[in-house]
Amino acid sequence: MTIRHAASQSRTLLYRLNESPTFWQVSLAALQSSAYIALGRVFDTTSSRYCLYELLSSLEESLDLFSKEALSQRKRKDGFTDEKRLAEYLGDAHQFSTSDLRSLIKSVAHHKKIYEKAVMLARHNHLAHRSTFSRVDVQNLYARGKEKDMWRLSTYLLNLYEQLWNLYTNGRKPNLRLPRYSPKAMFERPLGGAAAHERMVGETQKLMLFLETARLPH
Repeated sequence: MTIRHAASQSRTLLYRLNESPTFWQVSLAALQSSAYIALGRVFDTTSSRYCLYELLSSLEESLDLFSKEALSQRKRKDGFTDEKRLAEYLGDAHQFSTSDLRSLIKSVAHHKKIYEKAVMLARHNHLAHRSTFSRVDVQNLYARGKEKDMWRLSTYLLNLYEQLWNLYTNGRKPNLRLPRYSPKAMFERPLGGAAAHERMVGETQKLMLFLETARLPH
């Protein structure tokens, strides 16, 4: 989407991308297919080790891993030896609870509905099992979803990973509010942050600028 947005803003870039259209079409199709397959592994309710529902079950069975006592043991193991400072740190740490888990389950269910509407049928019927469809049928499968759905799901999963990592490592309360996920917004107002999706858009923007301004051999 960043590539498409950049091309929509510059006729020069669009012309140069169209000098090698097959390369870009194949690259974009490969990226889309990989994203659909990966999202299927995460949101399907199969016994995949990548399945979000396996993660939720593990969290429910292992709430003690997120206790302040367990956090203190991890911090001591990492070299946090000042007991006074550790006590202060633990005083500010979040105790993950069944209420937090319910909020997490609700959040996953909400995004699973987006997956089912936008991705699931194309993933199952075209990419995973190659059912017989006409070209129009395939186009209709993919038309069920919008590009913003892909970015929203991807950004949600990235944020979920970061929030759970910070909960386990630092005792921080998970913030499930979705970071900005619009490539257009990131393209036009870069923050220079460390988030993976922000870096990806920023580096793609640099590549597009290079392709737009590079001197081509005659």
